[in-house]
Amino acid sequence: MDAYSCSALESKIHRLKPERVFQVVPEIVFSKVAGKPEWRHVNNGSYYEWRFAISAALQPESVLEVGVFYGYSLACFALGSKRIKYVEGWDSCVYDPESNIVCADVLKSAGIKCEIELKRVDALHAEPIRRDFDLVHVDGPHTFDGTLRILEEFENVPFLLVDDTSDCADNRDAMRRFCSESGRRKIDIPTTTGATLICPGES
Repeated sequence: MDAYSCSALESKIHRLKPERVFQVVPEIVFSKVAGKPEWRHVNNGSYYEWRFAISAALQPESVLEVGVFYGYSLACFALGSKRIKYVEGWDSCVYDPESNIVCADVLKSAGIKCEIELKRVDALHAEPIRRDFDLVHVDGPHTFDGTLRILEEFENVPFLLVDDTSDCADNRDAMRRFCSESGRRKIDIPTTTGATLICPGES
């Protein structure tokens, strides 16, 4: 992907971002965190809205989220793409042993019809990937070595979205190291906590 194509993609993402996530994702999807600290990211115009926009721009057929938790981002990715066929979520379930159960309910309430697979997985000790993905969202483990290792594991995936690149220096530094060593281009996404979409390099 050359600089012009990367710039065009960035413009497309901005153009497709809804003002509020409730315009594109049912409010009931987020009911688990109503009244909780996580609610600050919901319908604020600068968080889940960008997930939807990225998927709407890329139109992936398959998406993997590493650190899926309750599945709100995964729901946005699935609903953003009209071509979606398969979504997969990994979570260590450390913060909530039943997070995958909640995630399954969230994706069901979102009306997602594609094939879904949720796994209790520590991303740093996962088995080799046996399928291709169009987009991988990296939302863990928030350490330099861990994030870099995951990015390197998925180096052949065309688009990698790294979360919290403003709030977490380790994520940001790992992302920059990976892009520098791989020659990949990147688009900074102005979410509440910062995110970076890693794109293919020049062919």
